[in-house]
Amino acid sequence: MKIAFVLDHFPSITQTFVLNQLIGAIEDGHQVDIYAMGRGSLEKVDRRVVKYGLDSKVIYVRSAPKGYLRRVGVFIRLFWRHVRQHPGPVFRCLNGFRFGRQAFSLKLFFKASAFMDGKRRYDVIHCQFGMLGKEVVELRRAGVIEGKLVTSFRGYDTEKYLRRNPGAYDQLLKEGDLFLPVCQSFAKWLEKQGFPPEKIRVLYSGIDCRVFEFKRREKKSDEPARLLTVARLVPKKGISYAVEAVAALANKGLNVEYTIIGDGPLRSELESLISSLGMKPRVHLAGWKTRSQVLEWMQKSHILLAPSVTADDGDCEGIPNVIKEAMAMGMPVISTFHSGIPELVEDGGCGFLAEEGNSADLAECVARILENETLW
Repeated sequence: MKIAFVLDHFPSITQTFVLNQLIGAIEDGHQVDIYAMGRGSLEKVDRRVVKYGLDSKVIYVRSAPKGYLRRVGVFIRLFWRHVRQHPGPVFRCLNGFRFGRQAFSLKLFFKASAFMDGKRRYDVIHCQFGMLGKEVVELRRAGVIEGKLVTSFRGYDTEKYLRRNPGAYDQLLKEGDLFLPVCQSFAKWLEKQGFPPEKIRVLYSGIDCRVFEFKRREKKSDEPARLLTVARLVPKKGISYAVEAVAALANKGLNVEYTIIGDGPLRSELESLISSLGMKPRVHLAGWKTRSQVLEWMQKSHILLAPSVTADDGDCEGIPNVIKEAMAMGMPVISTFHSGIPELVEDGGCGFLAEEGNSADLAECVARILENETLW
């Protein structure tokens, strides 16, 4: 098949689930093209991007230039380039009666320009987030790109996005061909928003279990219990609650160390919290690490903490892939009753689940598992 993957950024160090899908499609013999709305960091790039030549498969989608004169100048140049080959799509993108402000502001035309540089006809157009499906359904209506439109829903494109953009998915839910939420929780949410149930299929993100070596977790009597979180430092990851939980455990005399791998806007806030709780000797913000470094940390740690919560703005998780990776490596998991996580982690089975946003409950779960290592 010919598959167009539509992404928000490429490459992205935090979206290994997208990279896994891209590489899986290529290894299965499909022809893959990538359309990205923005450029990711080239300094922190997964080595598989180079191995599979993905940088040569990507076309970056243009945004409308700032400044009236510059916008008009770029528009004239692109207009003459595309109108000779694709007159129908070009003029439809400029039809203000059909596309309103998107056409009058030339935003639709500039987005369409990148797709007109590509192959245009695909068997499947796979948009990796709901807001990308919203953009592409307009381009397909204009005849810029052809193919079955598949849209994945992964978290911040659900409640958070719709709060800020009411009605944003009205066209997509009518014209999209298939919707792939990453958990049953999101599938139910899509149905409540009016998406046709017959077009909804849950597609859990997969991992390559060959990469994650199983290791039985054991702790010597005199060594600390090493707790680990791997996440972006954003509100929905709930890391502050885990820091508070670890502080409570340490104050009760438990020998624990907590390492947080990742970076993000809450770093300074977390540093202040760690300092105010007197936890600097026990809680470490390790920053961003490469994929191989993360695996090393996971091998030498005892327990994974994934204290996810629903943020005040509605942002939420699907099912964090790091939980799947930890389980494949034999790590007990402590997480929360959040979104799709209970679909993966059976409370009392392969880990414990706490009430989200409750540091005391989280601390109790950690204590239970530390006091009974046979559960590991």
